[in-house]
Amino acid sequence: MNTDFGLLVDFLRGELTEPAAAEVRTRLENEDALFQQFERLRRTYAVLRSLPALKPADGSVSAQDTPVAEIPLTEPRAEFVRDVRREFTTRGWAGLIPQLSARPEYLDAL
Repeated sequence: MNTDFGLLVDFLRGELTEPAAAEVRTRLENEDALFQQFERLRRTYAVLRSLPALKPADGSVSAQDTPVAEIPLTEPRAEFVRDVRREFTTRGWAGLIPQLSARPEYLDAL
């Protein structure tokens, strides 16, 4: 990320001083690439603001309120662990990359 991105975020959030905000406005008028980046960021913020709040009205969040609480913990099958260890021992981290994809033979373990 470049410094312009952080500057645009601060501008959108209203955290810049008036002289700094005026400078950003001038740059937005004169620099097309910066304006396009600002528009993408502004639309992203608009979408995020339109999403429903995740926290309850009182501000407390329990473990049951999080999506992770609904995911059951599973123990991988011994064959899966054996295959992953063999690939890692043979090829290092590069050997694990194909294993991380959802293959049909490993989906049954879930």
